[in-house]
Amino acid sequence: MAVQPQDDLTLFTTTFALSRKVEQIKNNPNVHLAFGADPRDYALPYVNVVGTADILTDSATKMRCWKEELRQYYKGPDDANYVVIRIVPSLIEYMATGAHQPEIYTI
Repeated sequence: MAVQPQDDLTLFTTTFALSRKVEQIKNNPNVHLAFGADPRDYALPYVNVVGTADILTDSATKMRCWKEELRQYYKGPDDANYVVIRIVPSLIEYMATGAHQPEIYTI
């Protein structure tokens, strides 16, 4: 999942309109994302994000998140099967290499 972070810490990612992810978010918008966690090496830094997600289908958002690399999956930014997931974090946890306690940011 490629994530596009924004200055206000909101995250955007794209997916198929009929994906399991979209259905899950419609049923429960609470999400948890983990970045960098590797069970083979617990010393690596990682970030956990807890927040809420919603599905966006408006043209302006779809255009803003569009990358030409997505053309292999969608006809273009107006493709009905192309949707954007917006994730608004409420808590971010960062564990640095060598740290014994994570830094926790509440938003």
